[in-house]
Amino acid sequence: MIYKVLMNGTSIYESDGNVVILEPKLEQEINTAGSFEFTMPANHVNYDLPTLLAPEVEVYEGESIIFFGRPTEIELDIEMQKRVYCEGALAYFSDSVLPPFTLDEIDRVAFLRYLVEQHNARVPANRQFTVGNISMSSKLLFRKTEEYKTTLECLNEYLLNTEGGYFMLRKEDGVRYIDWYSSIPDINTQPVRYSLNLISLSQKINADFFTSIIPIGPNNLTIAAVNGGRVYLDSDYISDYGRITGVVKFDNVSDANTLMAYGLQYLADQRYASPTVNCVAAELHYINKEYSPFLIGQNVHVMSGPHRLDATLPIVKLSLDLAKADKEIEIGTLDRRTLTELVKDSEGKMVSSDVSIIYDETPTAGSHNSVTSAGIFEALGPLRFTINSNGTVTVREVSSEN
Repeated sequence: MIYKVLMNGTSIYESDGNVVILEPKLEQEINTAGSFEFTMPANHVNYDLPTLLAPEVEVYEGESIIFFGRPTEIELDIEMQKRVYCEGALAYFSDSVLPPFTLDEIDRVAFLRYLVEQHNARVPANRQFTVGNISMSSKLLFRKTEEYKTTLECLNEYLLNTEGGYFMLRKEDGVRYIDWYSSIPDINTQPVRYSLNLISLSQKINADFFTSIIPIGPNNLTIAAVNGGRVYLDSDYISDYGRITGVVKFDNVSDANTLMAYGLQYLADQRYASPTVNCVAAELHYINKEYSPFLIGQNVHVMSGPHRLDATLPIVKLSLDLAKADKEIEIGTLDRRTLTELVKDSEGKMVSSDVSIIYDETPTAGSHNSVTSAGIFEALGPLRFTINSNGTVTVREVSSEN
């Protein structure tokens, strides 16, 4: 048996048996709930089993649960077939709403446990979780909200988006676990290789990054006093991609040394021309047991001579047609947070409110612009910065828009 689907422990699909559902399709993406949908024929022996929210659906590959969730939409067609859409278990965290809270100097791992405990206190047992494997290091946070938010919103806004890492869900012996890893923990033994199992491949490289930034604090604070008179920070990638300059505002950082530290961290956190590879690969696990099956959130070795590609990258998306045993995987890096997304400091406070790379040949007060070579770049309020040919920076003030 390769694939099977259980609903509250009752079989509704077996890929090599007589229990059949139509068009069973699994969609997974790392750090999201994912989905599973299928059509149940009117003559199915367990036709009455799918109901909204109540039964838990489990998708197995071999003996391993690769997805678990619940039905959230059921549609009947003219032939009385049921089209059932199931959301993944991460969405269970949207069932609980937390009141406003203030947590001063709480470790980020303890904060995850706090959120899970608060969620568990508000939902029935079949939607509760246990904190499992953690590879994130200790770090003190300040977390405060004056609004009512779902636990899922808190997990995303106050942990995943600010601290990074990967949430991985698993279900073992009836217990639902949420793991939090700083990096992808598993390496798949099955490669994706040209002339072996690679069916199709496309590559995308995103150039949405800076190689030089100007950190700005409140009242137009710069790092010039602690950076040899220079207000900008350069990354090592300037030699590869040239000077691409942007300004990052850190609104709650009033010390120049701290401002420079945040600027350096911002540069380090960027992904420079990281490839995303979309490919369709044949699953070799059931032909050669030495290979592990492709699973979401694993690293795989991708090799293709004609494409000049040889890299170990994570599986960030996976589509599986259970009936055909076809897998389509997207391999590459997670999308870097957009340049306009808020950046939080170690206390969880907003420190970055704007990053801009909008070119403007005639900057005026209040505009935002940047260029990639010597000349005027990035206007913040009344300030204008000009890179001189000797590498120094001239700062001038514009009193009003022209």
